[in-house]
Amino acid sequence: MFCCVPCSLVAADAPQILDLAYEPMPFHAGTGIRVKPRLLRKSGANTRFQCRWFVEGREIPGESGTFLPGDFFARGDSLSVEVTALQGSFRGRAVRSGEIAAGNAPPEITSLPPETFEQGIFEYRVEVEDADGDDVSIALVKAPEGMRLDASGSTLTWRVPPGAQGVFAVGVLADDGYGGQDRQDFELNLSQTGGQGAVRE
Repeated sequence: MFCCVPCSLVAADAPQILDLAYEPMPFHAGTGIRVKPRLLRKSGANTRFQCRWFVEGREIPGESGTFLPGDFFARGDSLSVEVTALQGSFRGRAVRSGEIAAGNAPPEITSLPPETFEQGIFEYRVEVEDADGDDVSIALVKAPEGMRLDASGSTLTWRVPPGAQGVFAVGVLADDGYGGQDRQDFELNLSQTGGQGAVRE
């Protein structure tokens, strides 16, 4: 005996997406973005989601998961996603989101100052990463008298004045020109021997 299952019954059993949410919000190339589908009704734990991601209207091949890494977009790019819920042999109706724009990824100071210095000279090359690939400027916002940035704008140099002792605060600011910043603060602790010191973050 054969049994025919009406199409309407199959469609009724398929998982249906009610809406789509994102995290984090706002997002940028440094965070990536994850879509969080919400189903119309509670379903089993074996429900999975198949995604098609679009950046500036073009589909990203090979990216079918709910998370899109920031490698695929930059500040200002418009993103959208089409999500289909799957459960066993049932396939729900695809739901396409509206477009959302990626924000600015702030720069990140990735280097650390040297733990000690000797012979009266402190040098520190500041290294910065920016997920959007922006040109990042570095500025001294707090420094002992005489500390300078070199011509490249990335290396701090301080020739310790004779007889200098005590604790000196240093603040470095990285700015990408689009409102994104990162700041690093540390202290130089000069010993009584002169020309030697320790660094504390």
